[in-house]
Amino acid sequence: MSHFKVDILTPSSVVAKGLGASSVLVPTERGEINLLPQHTHLMAKLDTGVLRLEDNGGKGKLFFVTKGVCKVLKDKITILTSAGEEDCDINFSRAQKSFEESKLKLESAEVFQDGEREELEEKNRRARTRLEIIKK
Repeated sequence: MSHFKVDILTPSSVVAKGLGASSVLVPTERGEINLLPQHTHLMAKLDTGVLRLEDNGGKGKLFFVTKGVCKVLKDKITILTSAGEEDCDINFSRAQKSFEESKLKLESAEVFQDGEREELEEKNRRARTRLEIIKK
C-alpha cells in the first residue's frame, strides 16, 4: 500500500503525476530528507540531486531534480522543480557532453566573468548528477 501520492512538475511539463510511494528521499538545500508515513507538513527548498521514491516492496524510482520546492501536506507530496527527469528519460550522451564541456571550461579558464564560475559549476553538477542516476 502506498502512503504518499507524488507529483513532480516543471514549468513546462508534468514529469510524474499521482505516483504511489511509501517513502521519498528528497534532496534539499539543507541535506536529504527522508519522508515517511505520517510526516509532518513541510515546505523545503530543493537542491540539485536525486529524488528517490520507494514502494512497500522496496522497488524504487529515481528522478533528477534541480532547484525548486517540495511541499508535503498529509499524504500528498508536490515537487515543483526547474528541471526534472525520470532516470529512463535522461539522455546519456547529452549529459556526458555537458559534463565534459563544463569541466574543461572550469579547468582551463584563468579568469571568469561575474557569475560565470558559479554557472559552470552548477551546469557541471547537474550533468554529473544525471550521469550518476544513469549508472544506478
